[in-house]
Amino acid sequence: MFMPKSPMDTLHFSCIQIAIALLLFTHANSTTEGSTSALHPNDAIPSCVAGEKSALLAFRAGLSDPANLLSSWKGDDCCRWKGVYCSNRTGHVVKLDLRGDESRQMLAGNISSSLLGLDHLRYLDLSCNSFDKIQMPEFMGSLHQLRYLDLSASLFIGRIPPQLGNLSNLWYLNLGSDE
Repeated sequence: MFMPKSPMDTLHFSCIQIAIALLLFTHANSTTEGSTSALHPNDAIPSCVAGEKSALLAFRAGLSDPANLLSSWKGDDCCRWKGVYCSNRTGHVVKLDLRGDESRQMLAGNISSSLLGLDHLRYLDLSCNSFDKIQMPEFMGSLHQLRYLDLSASLFIGRIPPQLGNLSNLWYLNLGSDE
């Protein structure tokens, strides 16, 4: 057992205890939230939230899908659909990875504002698709939980909406073009 010899020893020991406690807290928080929050649809996870399933189906309704990328989007559990990743604790959709193939675009059509129903969405990849007849949707600036947004090579027309500046949690943004 540590026996302090001076007030400085006590202060030093307290600082070490606080640092260890913070390290343990940070590690526990990142283990439950970060590293396991976006599981692959085939992993054991809770069923998806009904409102989020509805939002995803409304999003799908506005798209054309000639390559059948969204063919798995049926059944009750949207957490098992291809490209949809849910939190293993809550069942909320946290990741939507619908990247197309660079040799041929997969999805086209309109991007529905129903995506706003995905309140916990942190990752959105719609890159390499064929949205060549629409502007980049302004509502995307309201997806406040987003940390990752990739809309590159998706053939949007017009200007980049200034509302994207509202995405204060964003760590990664790619709006590049292949032209």
